[in-house]
Amino acid sequence: MPRYVRPLAGGDLEAVIEVLGNRVRVAILGYLRHRGPSTRKEIVDGLAVSTPTITDHLRVLVEHEAIVTDPPLELRKRGQAVTYDINPPVVDRFYAELGQAIGAGDKSS
Repeated sequence: MPRYVRPLAGGDLEAVIEVLGNRVRVAILGYLRHRGPSTRKEIVDGLAVSTPTITDHLRVLVEHEAIVTDPPLELRKRGQAVTYDINPPVVDRFYAELGQAIGAGDKSS
């Protein structure tokens, strides 16, 4: 019997789980959905989580395109303020893929 089993699933379920499977990342997404575009400091203050922790989680969210930055990080100049905002189409797709993977809306049970 295999030690680790990876069930067959459509879409990019690993990315969905990486983004939505962490409380801090979900809190950041919720904060941005309700508060709108925010700087890292505003998110740190709003969630009462340390700056290094928020920085690490923002990086993951940006990598998976769950949030967008203004200016785009590749165009940012050193010391320039960056505003983060939720990317609704991506987050909505992640939410739908997770629901599909766990059988949300399935009437078979």
